Amino acid sequence: MEIIESISQEDLQPTVKLCVDGLRSSSIAVMRSAAAKLRLLAKNRALIGESGAVPALIPPLNCSNPTTQEHAVTALLNLSLHDGNKSVLTRAGAVKSLIYVLKTGTEASKQNAACALLSLALVDEYKLSIGECGAIPPLVALLINGSVRGKKDVLTALYKLCSVSLNKERAVRAGVGSPNFS
Repeated sequence: MEIIESISQEDLQPTVKLCVDGLRSSSIAVMRSAAAKLRLLAKNRALIGESGAVPALIPPLNCSNPTTQEHAVTALLNLSLHDGNKSVLTRAGAVKSLIYVLKTGTEASKQNAACALLSLALVDEYKLSIGECGAIPPLVALLINGSVRGKKDVLTALYKLCSVSLNKERAVRAGVGSPNFS
């Protein structure tokens, strides 16, 4: 893994391509390894986003193996921090798969999915579609039941999403503001 972190720019593109090919494997072990490597390589956000890695990272989000799912969601979170990757993520269908992780993932995967949605929610044009895809109820559930770290990120994501009035209505229907909400 140290080799991955110190890879030269000229070797990065072929390495990313190998990882993307690995994500398309039917072997969970190969997918897990490829997602882990892309997670580490995600410091080179622009290049990886342009390489085709984003669409290849979506299927592992629906993987039953929690480690594979966590590597993939963390790689997507890291990639979502680069403004140029946000549209790539949304076009690739990442929002629905991130919501799936919010509902089914480990605590760490849920937190990273919430952070990735927060990153996407910073773009005004994505707020409504994130709400339409069903992100609000699992975010509210994570706000109620998640860790302190997770709650902060979820609260910020909900705040950003609720700048759209339809998302405010969705948040109220999901339980925000109810007497049992604390």
